[in-house]
Amino acid sequence: MSNNQWTFIDTNGTFRIVNPEAINELYFPLCNTSGFMASVTPTLHGDIKQDHHHFVLPPVSVNDLHNSKASRQFWFYVDEFGPWSATGNSASAHLQRFQDIKPTRTIEAGLLWHKMIYDDPTAGLQSEILSFVPMEDDQVELMVVTVTNQSSKSLSLTPTSGIPLYGRSADNQRDHRHVTSLLNRMVKYPEGITLQPVIRFDETGHKWNPIRYFVLGATGNGDYPLGAIANQDAFVGDQGDLEWPEAIVKNLPIGHYANEVLEGRECVGALRFETVTLAPGEQSSYIIMIGMGHDTTALTTVYSKYNTLAKVASHLEKTKTYWLTQANIATFTS
Repeated sequence: MSNNQWTFIDTNGTFRIVNPEAINELYFPLCNTSGFMASVTPTLHGDIKQDHHHFVLPPVSVNDLHNSKASRQFWFYVDEFGPWSATGNSASAHLQRFQDIKPTRTIEAGLLWHKMIYDDPTAGLQSEILSFVPMEDDQVELMVVTVTNQSSKSLSLTPTSGIPLYGRSADNQRDHRHVTSLLNRMVKYPEGITLQPVIRFDETGHKWNPIRYFVLGATGNGDYPLGAIANQDAFVGDQGDLEWPEAIVKNLPIGHYANEVLEGRECVGALRFETVTLAPGEQSSYIIMIGMGHDTTALTTVYSKYNTLAKVASHLEKTKTYWLTQANIATFTS
């Protein structure tokens, strides 16, 4: 790959690259000093974890980065158009790769923050998705989704996240995956959903598990989601998958899942937000918090710290300043 495809846009290492998804093995690190770590690709694949035995999202290898259907997903059902993935991870979006008119994906990233800009002329929409791990002790990754109507007419959008929660050891990816899913217990809250497997299950013994994994959400001004879907099987449906889930494709109302099974299933953080109508040029934003904690108090603390765009912007600047300070500890002169 020629060097001119990468452009530095400031003196602090911030760079921009257009259509980077052509590099299958490309990913970007996110972390904080508490040991919370994540990897994110230009299509928002990757994992999130505290350590080998505490993965929030399903653990991945370098091959999984472009082959897995599990990713940080955010959907809009658009009236008169249908389902649209703000990350470009959908069955219909994959077909566009080989068409003359196709979306443009741009990555802007700096010291441990990452932004994907996805411009789809067919849908008349552009999404910007900012991802970073705040420089706090909180074990959370923030995902800020902003959608802009770039068409010449008003568009009605129904937003829904689709984050597949894993919540166990990396060992369980190949060992006891189904059995450990039977231990899953999901709870819905006004802020989102939690996953708490009742025990840690492995060959060394079975231990009580106190950890709660979560997906929480808010609009840009701090409003709760309308509701949530936590059962991944119910979300994708009998014939769907994470890149073409029935709940999105059929635009099923959140009340359809009022009695879904919340134990013994794989989990998804599918948070439904109120339908919005955007005039040409208008935009709407949503904040998704993906992480883990020891009790519901930790969840409440996280939510109150990051549930508006103003709060997120403040913590982003703190995070940028911290890592820039660390990077400047070592200096070189000629």
